[in-house]
Amino acid sequence: MDGFQFSNRNQKIETYGTISKNENDSLVFKLSNFDLKYFNKFFNEYSLGLKGDITGYFSCFNLLNNFYFHSKIKTTGFQIAGVDYGTLNLLSDWDDINKSIGLNVYSERGNVRPIDLSGFYFPEDNMLDITLNVNNANLNIISVFVKDFFSDVKGYLEGQVRIQGKLSNPEMYGYIDLKKSNLFVDYLNTRYNLSGRCNLKGQKLIFDNIKIFDSEGNPAIANGDLQFNNYNKLLYNIVIDAKNFIGIDTKESNNPYFYGKAYATGVAKIYGDLNHVQIDVSAKSNEKTVIYIPVYSGTTIENSNFLTFKTRNVKPVKKVETTSFDAITMNFDLEVTPDAEIQIILDEKVGDIIRSKGNGTILMNIDTKGKFNMYGTYEIFTGDYLFTMRNLINKKFFIEPGSKLTWTGNALDAKADIVAKYNIKTSLYPLMSLVNDTSPDYKRRIPIECKITLTDKILKPNIAFSVDMKEATDKAKE
Repeated sequence: MDGFQFSNRNQKIETYGTISKNENDSLVFKLSNFDLKYFNKFFNEYSLGLKGDITGYFSCFNLLNNFYFHSKIKTTGFQIAGVDYGTLNLLSDWDDINKSIGLNVYSERGNVRPIDLSGFYFPEDNMLDITLNVNNANLNIISVFVKDFFSDVKGYLEGQVRIQGKLSNPEMYGYIDLKKSNLFVDYLNTRYNLSGRCNLKGQKLIFDNIKIFDSEGNPAIANGDLQFNNYNKLLYNIVIDAKNFIGIDTKESNNPYFYGKAYATGVAKIYGDLNHVQIDVSAKSNEKTVIYIPVYSGTTIENSNFLTFKTRNVKPVKKVETTSFDAITMNFDLEVTPDAEIQIILDEKVGDIIRSKGNGTILMNIDTKGKFNMYGTYEIFTGDYLFTMRNLINKKFFIEPGSKLTWTGNALDAKADIVAKYNIKTSLYPLMSLVNDTSPDYKRRIPIECKITLTDKILKPNIAFSVDMKEATDKAKE
């Protein structure tokens, strides 16, 4: 084969050489300014955003017997997911004594090599022995693999990893340090900073006391591991221990059924695989927590995808029925304390809202298929209820201690046992004059206690009113 060539403007691929049983004969592929973006179609699932211009050669020897090769390839302007890694170099050569291919792949950005991989591949045994050095490499490279959970991943990686074993099932040993790292958790609407060392042992990435800080500097510690299981199934088991930590900071646009800003102390366990994620949280509320739970009529949960998750913009493939993170289950065991303010929104348009502080244990079960169940009793210590009735009444009633809200399943189907009072000092003269009693005594202002009682389902409560006029005359009370 001599001078076989593909070209497109300044891009060129040339092929020349001989295929025979002679081990000295070779087939050479030469590339000039080949655009790396053409490889993106092989990674559609991850949207790697590969960019760069490839120049160099790839020589194949002894194709009909024990194949080996050597190459020298340079990619300028090398980018992954919008991150510039400078120039990527790939060098390889055949070691006839050890019957191995020596490999050296490294990126150059100025005087720094963010990625430097070197070692040997033994084709007869299909074995690897490679060392990867990472020096100030951009953490954003992982964003394409975790975009269902995280976005705006920032920071740097440093470390050394040795990769050994079968090409199809290697083991890794070494460490990776997180430097100035932070990320945004989409479904919590929170940003966290991370630092610490991750160790690799066999087919596990181990998190050992990784420090996490929320946007206000409150701390948490993460321990656990990611297990690769022959690299065809990812399992993870991570435990986060937090203190006065921002757990969520969501708006109604993130989740119209349950939102707010929550500070909590407790433990979160995250485990599962790429088909199903389970998050179990056991926590106690802290100061500055404000949670909103809309339960006004017309709200529905069934078949609502009320948790918003980003999905990859890719064409559907027949073998894949769902995206990786279609099945997420979250279980919350929450000790609600008087430090937290809970607002039950009955009618957002007119401001019909119960604001309260109290105590209780609330269990919540949430998933991405529309399930949102709550269980438990919340006892109100202090609070108020803005009672509205069309345009006729708009009064703030103060809730009596001991009032309760109870959930036994559907989050919208809470049962109320609430007593609230509205105190006013006024004259009974206008009222008594309607029955032709115009005694001057009624012009005196007296304290009046108006009481409203809500029972049964909070969406359609039974409402009872009563008035207590302790200083009024018996005739006025009648």
